[in-house]
Amino acid sequence: MNKNAILAVLVVAVLIFMLSACNGSTGQGAGSKPECNDRLDNDGDGKIDMSDSGCSSRSDNDESNCGDARCEGAETCATCPTDCGACCTPACKTNMDCGTSGYVGSPYCKEDGNAYRDYMWYTCGNPGTCNALCNSQTLSYVWQVCANVSKTCVNGVCA
Repeated sequence: MNKNAILAVLVVAVLIFMLSACNGSTGQGAGSKPECNDRLDNDGDGKIDMSDSGCSSRSDNDESNCGDARCEGAETCATCPTDCGACCTPACKTNMDCGTSGYVGSPYCKEDGNAYRDYMWYTCGNPGTCNALCNSQTLSYVWQVCANVSKTCVNGVCA
């Protein structure tokens, strides 16, 4: 037999070995069993395999049970709100979700003789969570300094 033929036979043998090692596995790993047939308490509730109400058959690969006060396995807020809590849509993820910060309203006069204008900031508290909350804060800022130029403020304008 020549070297190329021997190499081809070896490659085929390695491929056959690798395929047989997989043993038709469905992603559980070679030789591993479904959770409901592995003699383990996979969800930590003290019950094993078919004694666990989370198992519907020995081929079931999720031993978790909705209603046991533990969010586990494939449970989500959508499939088991009892254990995982209610799903939520955050009120905001960024400050921009709450509004665009900027000046609001018209300029106005204050006792010191200067023109002022209000600026409103929008912020997102606890962004992206169920507790997210939009906040806003308005502060008054000097818009025009009238007193230093020997003018007075009239209707929000230095005159």
